[in-house]
Amino acid sequence: MLTRKSDILDYIKCNRNEMRVIPDFFEQIYDANKLVLENIEQTYKEIELSNTQDSQLKELNRSRSTKFIKKLIDEIELQINEHLNYYPKDTSVVQIWEPIKDRLISLPPTKKRLQELRKIWRGYS
Repeated sequence: MLTRKSDILDYIKCNRNEMRVIPDFFEQIYDANKLVLENIEQTYKEIELSNTQDSQLKELNRSRSTKFIKKLIDEIELQINEHLNYYPKDTSVVQIWEPIKDRLISLPPTKKRLQELRKIWRGYS
């Protein structure tokens, strides 16, 4: 192993005509870091969403008038999971469903909305 600075410089120096090669090692590190950060952000958002949605779903499940919304969400998620079992690469259904689910959970359950949702749900089942 080389320990003296002059030996190290003699070992790594290039001739004047020789091109220096700088590896793209740092670019690969930055790319990996970007992927890790995106994964952490996505996981954190999912955990945060599940915590808020769980409490809202519990609220919907308490009232007799809104209990069917929880059943509706569970049934749709069951159907989506079955679809994903057959077609694992088709995630477009999940991307469409998530905003709809968030909207269903976050909307205040007024009498008129519940009537309309029940009408749609009865037509489905």
